[in-house]
Amino acid sequence: MTGFFYVSSQQCFVSNETHVITTNHFFNTFFILCIPTTTTNENPTWLLATFIFWTATINQWQYLLQDDRYKNVIIDSLKYLSEKGKIDVFAFVIMPNHVHFIWRIKAMNGKETPHASFLKYTAHEFRKMLMQEDPRRLLRYAVEARNKAHEFWRRDSLAVHLYSSPVANQKMNYIHLNPISKHWKFVDDPCDYAYSTASFYGRGRKDFSFVKDLQNEF
Repeated sequence: MTGFFYVSSQQCFVSNETHVITTNHFFNTFFILCIPTTTTNENPTWLLATFIFWTATINQWQYLLQDDRYKNVIIDSLKYLSEKGKIDVFAFVIMPNHVHFIWRIKAMNGKETPHASFLKYTAHEFRKMLMQEDPRRLLRYAVEARNKAHEFWRRDSLAVHLYSSPVANQKMNYIHLNPISKHWKFVDDPCDYAYSTASFYGRGRKDFSFVKDLQNEF
């Protein structure tokens, strides 16, 4: 099901297990477009080739991604979906309890949207790693649900349509400044944070083979 909803808030965090939310800003209001993560009779072709700023947060804001091995699960998924021709990745940052991406959806991954595949694959890998390394820690993510025993990602993933170059650049700057924000202060220079694309844009380093230049797209 897709649909439009009107809200008057500057921020919108909508909890829904089967939909991802996109927003368009217009005179201090948002028009919310629900994107189904699976399809029925036809694919949501209107989603393809759309530039999206996407945020996903670890359940209960836990620091699961503080360990670089868990960050690498994120990298592996982005690389796989990129090499399969499902997405283009233009910018990202992986923080201890959340991720931000700028990406473009190119094709469905079977009956799933690529972001649904990303969430499913990473959750599966997180569970497998915790089962082997720290089963007691895995209990922190336990849920009572019909289709799963654990939930690693919050249900309020947020996607914002990047409809212009200024909007895209603003979101990219926000992504790259995360590691030096007052809350984190991991580094003094954003380009020194290993798990982001800041060094790609600031120093021309190609640390991640799948990253594409956003400046060439607008």
